[in-house]
Amino acid sequence: MASKLLYAESSTVTIGRNVWIAIYVTWPFNRIEVYKDQIALSYLSYKRTFKKNEITLQKIGRFFRKGIRIIHHNPHISPYIEYWPVSADKLYAVLKSAGYKIK
Repeated sequence: MASKLLYAESSTVTIGRNVWIAIYVTWPFNRIEVYKDQIALSYLSYKRTFKKNEITLQKIGRFFRKGIRIIHHNPHISPYIEYWPVSADKLYAVLKSAGYKIK
């Protein structure tokens, strides 16, 4: 049985090898979904699922924006993933209440 959806949003995601070699996918072509035990990230025609115990989340910021970096060790998924939500504080609060550790 799938866990309950806690948060969903479409905003901007950056995916690639690093900040210079990456694609930037904006609304409405991506979506983040936060569940108690996993995060699902859809962009273009891809869907990636990250289990809570297999990732580290890191708060990031550039200029006046705040976001979250998903750090994982899956060699089949691009290593550089950043999500830039509309309301970073709301996303941080949902992740924290669901038990995700955020650096």
